[in-house]
Amino acid sequence: MKKVILILILFSMAGLVWSKDRDRAWQTGKLISIERKTEVEYTSGLISERFLASYDEYTIEYGDRFVVIAVNFRITTPVDINGPIQFMIGDPGKKGRDRDLVYFLDRKGREHGGPIVKQGTKKGVE
Repeated sequence: MKKVILILILFSMAGLVWSKDRDRAWQTGKLISIERKTEVEYTSGLISERFLASYDEYTIEYGDRFVVIAVNFRITTPVDINGPIQFMIGDPGKKGRDRDLVYFLDRKGREHGGPIVKQGTKKGVE
C-alpha cells in the first residue's frame, strides 16, 4: 500500500512540473543591459513620508523589438549581459497586472519576473 501511495505522489508531482513548463511560451532574446535605479517618492497628507525604491532595469532585445523590466535588486539572478536569455511576456493564464509581467530564466533555469517599464521597437518606444 505504501508503494502505491508513493507512486501516486510521484506521478502527481511530475504532472505539476510538466503542466508548468507546458504553459510557458518561452522566446529567446539578448540581455542588453542591467541598470540600478533609485527613486524617491513622497506622499502628501497629514504626515509627509519618504520612500526610497531601488530596483534593476533589465533590457532585453528580441528581433526588432525590446522590453525593459524592473527586477528586485536584492534577488541575485545569474544572467549574462550580452548573452542569450529565455523570456516570456505576460502570462496568458492570468488576468490584470500579471499580463504585464515579463518572466525570464537565469543560467540555473530558475524563473524570475518583473513588471514592464517600457517596450517598443528599436526605432521608437510604444
